[in-house]
Amino acid sequence: GTVPFVKTLALGEREGDFQFKHLSMQESLMAIAIHSGEVGARKRLWADNAMAIRSLNETFYKNFFEIGSGYIGKGLAEELPTWSFVEGLSPHGREMLDKVLVGAKNLISLEFHLPDRSDRALSCY
Repeated sequence: GTVPFVKTLALGEREGDFQFKHLSMQESLMAIAIHSGEVGARKRLWADNAMAIRSLNETFYKNFFEIGSGYIGKGLAEELPTWSFVEGLSPHGREMLDKVLVGAKNLISLEFHLPDRSDRALSCY
């Protein structure tokens, strides 16, 4: 059969195309890139709060957040150290936020609505 996913990886002057039969391999490489400080990888998901909310809410990224739990939070908090998710975070997004918070030791502040209280926001500094 065919290999459905192709990822171009670059290492200094060298570049190559790699094909993976399973998306989880690419998700693992993305988690490693975010954890190790690759700005391009971070900005693809977490350039600003609106993009972070979209990424957390997107069910396509569920396995990525599962695989990266404990690792990606550090890199994403370095990219965007204050997170404001007061509007737009779905129940799925809140579940994925739990995965991202593991290891987000550089996070300066977090603000989001409490699950069953749309009139109350929780802020942590």
